[in-house]
Amino acid sequence: MKLNIIGGGGKIAARFERRARELTQKQFKLRITVPPGYEWWFYQEYGTAVRGDKPYASGDTFDIVPKDGETLKFLNEGGKFIFPKEVTDHEGLYPKRYIRNSQKEIRREQRLIIKDLILSGRLTKVDVAKTLRTAMNVTKRIIIEAMSRALPGTNPDGKLAGKTAASVFNRVAKITDDSEGIN
Repeated sequence: MKLNIIGGGGKIAARFERRARELTQKQFKLRITVPPGYEWWFYQEYGTAVRGDKPYASGDTFDIVPKDGETLKFLNEGGKFIFPKEVTDHEGLYPKRYIRNSQKEIRREQRLIIKDLILSGRLTKVDVAKTLRTAMNVTKRIIIEAMSRALPGTNPDGKLAGKTAASVFNRVAKITDDSEGIN
């Protein structure tokens, strides 16, 4: 965490600058994590194969074959199910970029939360850690809202068992705190 403090004179400003310097020596590390098996959010964000964003996508086509049974099941553009035996040279998914398109809103909301902390004068390690956790919860909420707009559909036979991508992400995504000596 980095804070740029401009001196303003007086005891309060001096105390704030001293405390901010102490806190910026700490390593606050909070992340949003998802368990194995839920990597689909990454593929939706960055795309896959030849249609995805470099360097995240492979750049190669791939084949899709049934895991169980003899055919695949897809909903075509006309809204009807089709049952091919395989798909060869699939070009992948186009990126949805719902997280990257939300960065401006995420930064704005995080700045407001941090500003409230600074103006409150409560700059203990516990207060900062709590505020950063709040900022991460807001970030997760913004991602979920963006995901619900970018990926609105459901498929009862799909990986998400008829649930929306946003509702599954909301359930499985956790805020992980790897801060060093903060808690």
